[in-house]
Amino acid sequence: MGISGKYFAILSASVATIVAAVYVKRAMIRSRRRRLRLVHSQIPNPLNDEELQDKKFSTLPSQTITQWHQQYGPLFEINTSEHKWVFVSDLEAIEAIFIKKSVETSLHSYSAWRSIVNGGCGSGIFFNGGEGKWKYLKTALRDVLSPAFCDSFEGMSRMEIERCTRSLITQTGNHGSVNPSLYVRFAVVNIVLYIAFGKPFAESMNDDTFKRIESVLQSYHKLAATPTVAEGQGCPWSFFLKSNPSKSKESKLIYRRQVQPLIQLLVKSARTDNSHNIVKQLDRMREDYHMEEDDIHKIMEEFVFISCRTLCASILWTYALLCHHPKAQTNISQEFIRFWKQNNYFPTFVDQSNFRYYTAFQKECFRYRPIFTFSAPRKVTKDVYYDGLIIPKDAILLSSIHALHNDSAHYPEPEKFVPERFLYDTNPMHKTSRNCLRNRDHFAFGWGSRACPGVYMVEKLLFDVVINLMSQCNVRPALTVEGDKLYPDIDNYIEAGVMAVPVDFKARFIERDSFK
Repeated sequence: MGISGKYFAILSASVATIVAAVYVKRAMIRSRRRRLRLVHSQIPNPLNDEELQDKKFSTLPSQTITQWHQQYGPLFEINTSEHKWVFVSDLEAIEAIFIKKSVETSLHSYSAWRSIVNGGCGSGIFFNGGEGKWKYLKTALRDVLSPAFCDSFEGMSRMEIERCTRSLITQTGNHGSVNPSLYVRFAVVNIVLYIAFGKPFAESMNDDTFKRIESVLQSYHKLAATPTVAEGQGCPWSFFLKSNPSKSKESKLIYRRQVQPLIQLLVKSARTDNSHNIVKQLDRMREDYHMEEDDIHKIMEEFVFISCRTLCASILWTYALLCHHPKAQTNISQEFIRFWKQNNYFPTFVDQSNFRYYTAFQKECFRYRPIFTFSAPRKVTKDVYYDGLIIPKDAILLSSIHALHNDSAHYPEPEKFVPERFLYDTNPMHKTSRNCLRNRDHFAFGWGSRACPGVYMVEKLLFDVVINLMSQCNVRPALTVEGDKLYPDIDNYIEAGVMAVPVDFKARFIERDSFK
């Protein structure tokens, strides 16, 4: 039976309406994209690469970037001969770009550290090439570094922390003051190797494995560290300028000749060791997380060297800030004495909720001097649209953590070190780091799919380090021959890539009378 003229007219009108709607929608999309591209040209651009090289800045890159955010807004770009760099310092923008668009914004770009740690191959967890497998590997490492697993090393790690504290006290007694960096690195490397491979602690700094890891850490520091403003040597913006072929070649040689053979040896020995360790845990999880032998090696390469750098920088910043703030030392010491008298045992991280001021102090350390002033650089794999702007494919994205931590709307008087700003919340950082961005205490551990999988381990070790230190001694500035105080320089730090490391300093670790 044929369709009547009435129904044919209705059908024709419906089809025409649908076609028109599709056409209008496509036209709107094209128009929106044209507007976005037009607006994109208006993204603030403070200066180009020639100006970066020629201009004499009075501040370090992170500080200058923060000033530009205050002047130009939460998003701006810097165009160099090799890349378009887009800096982001707004929580809403970070959530939209880095979290909701993580598929397009999770590809890591080149860095000297990536070449040293895994040969620049683009695999692994922290320096992957954008393939989906890294998510399985990161989940595997996060699951391994569970609170129960980290707590199982309590006794051994506290022994090493105690040895470090005693060394600092002894060196102060012998020489009047001490540079703590080498003793901190020795303790950290021992702890990380024990957790990773079950390797017994080295008894001396002449231990072969320690010297090999120390060599890699020092090589990276030399390759990646920018000069401080006080040094006035070279351009501190080298991280954002042209890649250096000679440095790239040197860093890959370090990987092939030092990192790769060392980790292969340690992984092999870990499997025959009687103690439990990360390697054995990963072996048990191979099938569930689709891991191959090379994946385990990449995970361990990244874990060992990133953990060593992160922990060393965190501890040294904590020492430096303690030295500047004797009142904070008094408050933490009083919390310890009160706990001891009430419980008659030395506290562990399980008791962290009893240390309200310490928790606030450690959060303020990460807020005031974050170990990472920027997120790791990420390369955009396709055009990303946000709030009328377009971030083009191949642009390099960085979130400005230093700027976030100096936002007066979120942190009143951000230039001041004020632990009391966090006294309202005794939740540990490994829990608050999972909060939505607007409810975070700080952003040092990242967010979304790129959040640090070892937050609990870092926080636990820092608790043990500080409580052990404050139970035994006071940290005071070194003295000149004339008796003047020499405080650690906390304003003129070294930016090694995206990491901020305090310049070498000396302090006095003065033993107190017994608290018992």
